[in-house]
Amino acid sequence: MICFIALIVFAVLGVFSAKYRAYALEAWDCVFRKMTLRKCDTGLDERIKAEIMSRFSRWPKFARFTYRNFESLSMVFTLLMLVSFVFAAQGVYNYWAFGNCNGPGSSAFCVFSALSGQPLVQPTTLSGVVLGNASGEEILYEFGCFTCPYTRAAWPGLKNFTALHPEVRVLYKTFPLPNHPYSTEASQAALCAEKQGKFVRYADFLFQNQTEIRDGGVPTLKLLAVGAGLDSAGFDACLDSNATLAEVQSYFDEGIAAHVYGTPTFFFEGRSVVGPMSEKNFEDFLAGRYVAPDAPIDEGFCAPPLEVTG
Repeated sequence: MICFIALIVFAVLGVFSAKYRAYALEAWDCVFRKMTLRKCDTGLDERIKAEIMSRFSRWPKFARFTYRNFESLSMVFTLLMLVSFVFAAQGVYNYWAFGNCNGPGSSAFCVFSALSGQPLVQPTTLSGVVLGNASGEEILYEFGCFTCPYTRAAWPGLKNFTALHPEVRVLYKTFPLPNHPYSTEASQAALCAEKQGKFVRYADFLFQNQTEIRDGGVPTLKLLAVGAGLDSAGFDACLDSNATLAEVQSYFDEGIAAHVYGTPTFFFEGRSVVGPMSEKNFEDFLAGRYVAPDAPIDEGFCAPPLEVTG
């Protein structure tokens, strides 16, 4: 089984480097021999096994376990890889046939939207939580996820920017990502805080405690409300009754219609930016002179590449 995995890995690497093509051919010979019930005598599987075992020398118990069960573990990883290929192929077919990798009629998040080249489309509604001056004539849209570190990285710069630019009205639309634990609940909680006029205050607590939210879920969201000075009884009742779930879903649907594929995503006058920005970046963005850097703004944060369209 290890030769089968090596065949796929080296075949992919061989596209970019000639030195891996010989390994891919050797792996194919080994796989072919296994398929024809012959012994693989190239020694490739043993060399790979030895290389992997050498990496585990600091953990002797784990190394012994892996060595004894190497073939079984290789089979498990091979089966998992095959299953992932099947699901990926299903998603590709669904996207080709129905325009969504989740199947016909689905409006759920689809990662292939980011790869399809579909342009981001600025929303037209004025719904959303208002940050800054509610009467500001210039409107900046944000789609953000409270459990996303990228959205967290953009939050301080956005707050500073709105405080210094009363001409700008920010419309924050929650876009909970399905692969982030409790992201939908965090969005609901933030909108419950908005009902008490403390959205920004509570959002600060959400971004500062993303790890605790992921581990603690709804009870943690309620504890954060206490720390943010919200009325606990009203907040808990709002969250427990899903009073804001429909609003969260409406913003999410807007994001899907706008072809949003990641958070945070910003829109202004037909232009769009994906990724965290600083206060200066927001000023440049609104002035039409923002250019995405080659590296993340915060070198200590593993942000995705920023993308500017429009």
